[in-house]
Amino acid sequence: MRKVKTRIEKKFIHYPDELIFAICYTSYRIIYYNLSFNGSTKSIIFV
Repeated sequence: MRKVKTRIEKKFIHYPDELIFAICYTSYRIIYYNLSFNGSTKSIIFV
């Protein structure tokens, strides 16, 4: 039996839109957290 990779790699970026908390690429299993986030409500974009 093959083991399934379930971990998501975390990376940190400076995204110009300060209202975006994170961008998640599910097919690549990567989530980019926006270090420039400056909002009260967290918005996550799934691509």
